[in-house]
Amino acid sequence: MPRHQGRGNGHKQRRQRSGKTFLQPCLLLCLSDEDQHGYDLYNSLEKIIPDIEEYDSTIIYRLLREMEADGFIASYEGEVSRGPRRRIYKITNTGKQQLSEWTEQLKHRREEIDSFLNLFQQYSR
Repeated sequence: MPRHQGRGNGHKQRRQRSGKTFLQPCLLLCLSDEDQHGYDLYNSLEKIIPDIEEYDSTIIYRLLREMEADGFIASYEGEVSRGPRRRIYKITNTGKQQLSEWTEQLKHRREEIDSFLNLFQQYSR
């Protein structure tokens, strides 16, 4: 395969890998308000990440499975509607604690980013 082929998706793939660490707290935050199924969660993420469509929806479901295995969320089958039952996700007490920890880490990261941007502006003048 020539080296230039496949580069078109590289940005999206990098975005998904780097976004994973941000998507997890975002998912927990969305579940803090109410229990939701995957499709509703994907829509709820738009409130936090306006360009959520850049993420492949399969990463959301993969993260939900990982977070359930880690004990951050639990799932149950919803009521019967059109089609198969939907899996509903809810945050656990462990997930609430993890969300608090991730929020503190994000605050610290924001301070670092703000410092970087301020310094960049000074050097750019």
